[in-house]
Amino acid sequence: MRKSVITKVEDQTEGATCSTKKCGGLWHKFVWLIILVAIVVVGYYGWSAIKGLKPSLDLSANQDQVAQAAAQKEILAVVAKVKRLMVLPDNELPQMLEIRDATLAAKEQPFYIGSQNGDKLLIYVSTGKAIIYSPARDLIVNVGPIKMDDTTNKETNPAPASTTPKKK
Repeated sequence: MRKSVITKVEDQTEGATCSTKKCGGLWHKFVWLIILVAIVVVGYYGWSAIKGLKPSLDLSANQDQVAQAAAQKEILAVVAKVKRLMVLPDNELPQMLEIRDATLAAKEQPFYIGSQNGDKLLIYVSTGKAIIYSPARDLIVNVGPIKMDDTTNKETNPAPASTTPKKK
């Protein structure tokens, strides 16, 4: 009786094995299916990442607009403070620069004498005025005309030339 059980088990295992031809073809199909699924998944995530970058590029443009709006808000705040101290042109929004090295600026041009680091330089191009305002001291340090370099403006550039504040 033992022999019959053993032969039956052997028969079942022999039937379970397959030749390399049959199983090799199935194994190759399975490998190709896994590779195809991996390509589809990687392609989908790559496409999603590229698609996801577009809003972030728009976001950087939006950040530039926010920065420009903040700069304009700061200019308007400084202009409001200066308007309390003197009459300013109403028809123009000035260009504003911050003085970062007042001692060097004073050495280069006497217009900057008395200014401190952090003071604001307001430049009214169409009116031809330059104003140094000190927010820390809440006073106007200096006011003077600006000289436009017309030769540079005519020869090379149709845009406005750089401004150079001069003392009266």
